[in-house]
Amino acid sequence: MDKNLFPSNTLFKYSSFIKHLNIYKISKSIEDWDRTLATKNFRKSNFTKLICRSLIQLFIENVVNLHSLHVSYGSFDDIFELILQNSNFIGNIKNFKLGHLEMSVSTIKLLTFLSSNCNSISSLSYQCYNNYEHQQMMGLSQIIKSQKNLRKILFRSPLNQSLLSLKNSNCSNTLNTIIFDDIEFKNIIILNEVFNQLNVLESIHIIL
Repeated sequence: MDKNLFPSNTLFKYSSFIKHLNIYKISKSIEDWDRTLATKNFRKSNFTKLICRSLIQLFIENVVNLHSLHVSYGSFDDIFELILQNSNFIGNIKNFKLGHLEMSVSTIKLLTFLSSNCNSISSLSYQCYNNYEHQQMMGLSQIIKSQKNLRKILFRSPLNQSLLSLKNSNCSNTLNTIIFDDIEFKNIIILNEVFNQLNVLESIHIIL
């Protein structure tokens, strides 16, 4: 990475204070910024990827423990590969938000890593508006099953597979809050069966 791309006297020297990473918003902000430039020395996609990857590299080099990770809306193979090469960066995240992603080898590897190597997630949000990729749903289910400290979960997605993952999961003694956001409950018959296995469940919220 070109060290002159972000000089040491810029605000990025304070990246050690960055605890919340939303990859989509970073990418979108860079794209918007690119549109304001008078000259176009790069193709937009290449420019965005270069700057975004450079930022993530800076964060990886300076952030000791990332607290929150939000991945959604698009394809971020280069960034996922970079993160997975420095897996300590996300190894202890507490909040994870997952939305629409183009499924690829890198996306599957990221979800697999989180389910196998990160059991520190206490708040999980999954927002998908239709029957999206089966592999993504399976990846989410494996993440849910692996968590030992999960306290809050938000669903905005087809429910059956996600709810089934709560049965006999490691979070049965920690999960106390479930939020259903714009969920169609028709034909869902496993609610009681799942809720009866959640020993410390305190509140259920339904957002219409």
